Amino acid sequence: MKKRLRKKLHVAEFTLFGFELCVIPASEDPELRDELCRGLMSLIDARHWECLGFSLDCLFLYEGKPNQGLPAGKEAFLAEVSALPNVADVHAEPTVDAWKALNGECDDDDCGCHGHE
Repeated sequence: MKKRLRKKLHVAEFTLFGFELCVIPASEDPELRDELCRGLMSLIDARHWECLGFSLDCLFLYEGKPNQGLPAGKEAFLAEVSALPNVADVHAEPTVDAWKALNGECDDDDCGCHGHE
């Protein structure tokens, strides 16, 4: 397949990766939740990732452009999120093809991307 077609179809080196993230705060205090949200957004911005929706209990994070550190940097990112103040627990779904997930083309019912179509 030619490079132009691979890019158009988001395959091979042009695959965008993403995953669903759930962050459970240790406190429901609005100021602490806001601080947690700001810290989380700083971590996401530092990696140049994108975020679909913004509710701590359900975020879909994905690469804005191919090769921006996902899936290789996912574990380090989750460790940094866990280290943020006011975080009780962090849960991440498996990494999926974000382009397919965001465009409703995913065939895997267990991938965690459904509901983002």
